[in-house]
Order: sequence, then C-alpha cells, then structure tokens
Amino acid sequence: MVGYNYLESRYPDDHKKYPDRVIYGSENGMNLTAWSAVAENDFISAQYLWTGIDYLGEARKWPSRSSEAGLLDLAGFKKGEFYFRQSLWTKSPMIYIGTSAIANTGNNRRGGRNAAPVWNYNTGDSVRVSCYTNCDEAELFLNGKSMGKKSLTDAKEKVLYWNTVYQPGELVIKGFKDKKETSHYALKTADEAYAIKAVTDKNSFAKNKKQMAHIEVEIVDKNGTVVYNAQNEIDVQVEGPATLLGLESGSSVSHEDYKSNKRKALRGRLLAYIQGNLKAGVIKVTIRSFGLKMAVLQIKAL
Repeated sequence: MVGYNYLESRYPDDHKKYPDRVIYGSENGMNLTAWSAVAENDFISAQYLWTGIDYLGEARKWPSRSSEAGLLDLAGFKKGEFYFRQSLWTKSPMIYIGTSAIANTGNNRRGGRNAAPVWNYNTGDSVRVSCYTNCDEAELFLNGKSMGKKSLTDAKEKVLYWNTVYQPGELVIKGFKDKKETSHYALKTADEAYAIKAVTDKNSFAKNKKQMAHIEVEIVDKNGTVVYNAQNEIDVQVEGPATLLGLESGSSVSHEDYKSNKRKALRGRLLAYIQGNLKAGVIKVTIRSFGLKMAVLQIKAL
C-alpha cells in the first residue's frame, strides 16, 4: 500500500507497472483534476484533502497566523469549497450559491468555489453568481425573474456561473433532476444589523461529566437575515456552574485573546465554547454587542 502526495500524474503509469499495488492519495490539493484521478480510476482507493479544517500555523504572511486551506474555518463554519466538495461527493440532491464582484474575480474561475453567501453590493455593480450542485440543471432567479437555466454537463469545472447586475432583494437558485425540482437555496439582501441570534448544540449538561456546548452566534437584521459584513465586537458573559473556555471567529488575522470574553465577529458570526463545572444548576449565557438586541440562553446542569 502506497500513499501519494500531490502525485496524481503518476497514477496510470505506476498502476500499469505495479498492478497489485494499493494506491491512494495520502495528501491532495483542492484542484478538480486531483479528484478526477480518483473518480475516473477504479484502482485509486481514496483522496485525503489538505485540509479539512483551517489550523494555526503555516501562515503565509503577517498578520495571518493560520492556514486557510480548509473546507471549514477555525470556528468550523463552512466555506464555499465545502459545498463544492459536497456537490462532488454526495448523492442526495443539493445546491448552493455564492457571489463575488466581477471586478475582483478576473479570469480566476477557481476563485468562484469560495464565493461568499452574500447579496449586498452597490446598485449597478456587476456580480458573478457561482453555483455548486449535483443536480442535472439549475435555474437562477433574481427577484422572481429567471436569469436562465444551465446544465451541469456543460460546466467543465463543475461550477455553474451567471453574470448579472446587482439589485437588492432575493437571489434564488433551483436544482432539477430529470426535469423535476429537487432542491433550492436563497440569498437575501441584509438590512442594518439589529440583533444577536444564538443557538447552542446542548441544552443540558450532566453534572458528573465534563461536557462542552458550542454556541453559534450570528448578527442579524430585523428579518433574521445574517449580516455577512458585520464585524461587531461581541461580549459573552456566563453565570452559574460553567466556564467560558474561549471565542473563535474563524479569522486568520485576528490576534485577540482566545481567553477573553470579547471578540469581533467575522462574516457576521462567532463561536463560543462553554464548559460545565461538574455541578448542578442553571447556566445563563448572555451575549451582547453595542447597539444590538442581546441574546440570552440557558443550559441546565442536571
């Protein structure tokens, strides 16, 4: 069994020379050809991307302090590349869109795979919409008007693109398999930041077990739409039998103290880590930001 790092070009000749060798990609990049080498050759057993999640270290240039190579950022939030991989690897119908100003995309079509889930630009801006899907076809709508239907078989890089002129409202993509709609995804123009929304993955702790809750914090407008460009400083206070272990925004250039109870949001989001103190009681988590409606959560330690 032999692992190959970034050497997909050697697969055919090595398999011909050593037909009994088990070949797998032990470290691979994000380019589509690296995946095609697996998908199109039955004798290749696997691919391991570098990397699944962003990590501290291997930063390219100050003030960056971490690698941004992952499908997920430091907080575990999904990037556009995550959904692109989902379109390649899953069978259940899925569809996703992100956007970027055409002035910033140039001819780098690969950059579309990390297009942002945001529909806030200046009126009249030229915008590229990038779609990742495993459906046969996709149709894009801007404020209810069709921008055209495209087929995945025509997309050499497995990404569908539409160029349009920005106008506020709602961008909707619909996916079709065998001419039937199977999935959809929408982006809405966000208004001014209004409130904090917080969701925890645990509503209770066992008092005799060391457990942790992840609280996802979002900055939203009056309609509940995430304000993607918001970078407000968030304050987290914990009362009761628990401790705030740290806060993570996913930023590669933030030098804020991980142990502080304050941190700036990135792309309108933040993650808080709350750990129980092995005691019974009610844990109250209060999340504030100046000028925004606060959020309060309770976690019971039983």
